[in-house]
Amino acid sequence: MSFLDGGLIEFAVYVNLAEFQVDAQFLVSNSTLNDTFFANEIADDGLINSVDPFVLTPDIITYGPDVIFGTRDADDYDALWGDDEMHGKGGDDRLLGSGGDDLIHGNRGHDILKGGIGDDTLIGGRGNDLMQGGRGIDTADYSASGSVMVDLDVTTRQATGVGNDRLIGIENLIGGSDASTLSGTDRRNEITGGNRGDIIDGRGGIDFLFGNGGKDTIYGGGGADTIRGGNGGDTVHGGNGDDWITERGDFGTGYAITTGNDRLFGNGGDDRIYGYTGNDRLFGGAGDDELYGGIGNDRLFGGAGNDRLKGEDGENVLVGGAGDDSLQSNGSDRLTGGAGSDTFVFWALPFDQVITDFELGVDIIAIMRLPYEDLVIDGETDAIIHIPDGYGGGEILVLGISADDLTSDNFIY
Repeated sequence: MSFLDGGLIEFAVYVNLAEFQVDAQFLVSNSTLNDTFFANEIADDGLINSVDPFVLTPDIITYGPDVIFGTRDADDYDALWGDDEMHGKGGDDRLLGSGGDDLIHGNRGHDILKGGIGDDTLIGGRGNDLMQGGRGIDTADYSASGSVMVDLDVTTRQATGVGNDRLIGIENLIGGSDASTLSGTDRRNEITGGNRGDIIDGRGGIDFLFGNGGKDTIYGGGGADTIRGGNGGDTVHGGNGDDWITERGDFGTGYAITTGNDRLFGNGGDDRIYGYTGNDRLFGGAGDDELYGGIGNDRLFGGAGNDRLKGEDGENVLVGGAGDDSLQSNGSDRLTGGAGSDTFVFWALPFDQVITDFELGVDIIAIMRLPYEDLVIDGETDAIIHIPDGYGGGEILVLGISADDLTSDNFIY
């Protein structure tokens, strides 16, 4: 019996061949390609009433990626080496992966899903399921469900919203389509929310946290985390560790720009925080942080440490806080250095910008690509630095400092 695309079956034996009724047996001596086996209940036609059990052993299927579909009854399947798919359908199923990166879907029923060796994805479905990852980086996927509450640090039964599930040896988590609460462990986790407002807590470890759509609240916890809020007005707390917090909506190299008025907190550590679109508020906290406002009218607060703040597009407010900070203006921005020796960086652009707290002999003004000799400075109470028309024609207002107080020593160029 030959199958042109899906493999080769050299020998098949059927019990009760005439009617294919109870206890039918399907044996394959050799199959080396990508195969699909269906064990479906067909009622009232006298062909196949049930298959119990439908077990694949190394003597039946060789090591390749296989697709196995179960019945509405309680199935017991063992996959082999290869990247296999196992679908339990109904019933209380026992689905066991082996080697390879397997996709195991229990569907309805109280199922036992074990990934074995490899990076496996386990989908319990409705029912009280056991999902055990085994060796490799394994994922519990609830994306086909609605609102769920899942804690990877709990290894006993927990009410997830689709059943009382037990998760063992699971590193990564995908939430439901509605607002979900998702929690990691003190080890490395990758947690992805759905399209509604999720609460995500990475806890300890170096985590990869993605809010996806909706107004999410995300806590990085300890460790150097990568956090991306996604679409929606998110609130992100990096926690301790050197975090990368961004509102870019993808994990790849492209620029899937997101929307939303976000609140992003670096907390402890040397953090990088990106606002992208929307009117965002970025808080560096302790540590030497990098804050980038992106598109929109943003407010950037460096906090303690030697911070780097860049307003980018829009009318922004930049506050360095304590430490020796660098504040870069690319639009109609208001800059406050705070305590420490600060550098106010401007490009020769047609905008009106303000420095609120320049300290003579302490702070520095840098106007990129424009020599000091080409500047025109006037003003008795507040100095006004005029950018020549050939360089953009904007103005920089320095509050509390007269034009006579400013010399070339106060500039770098």
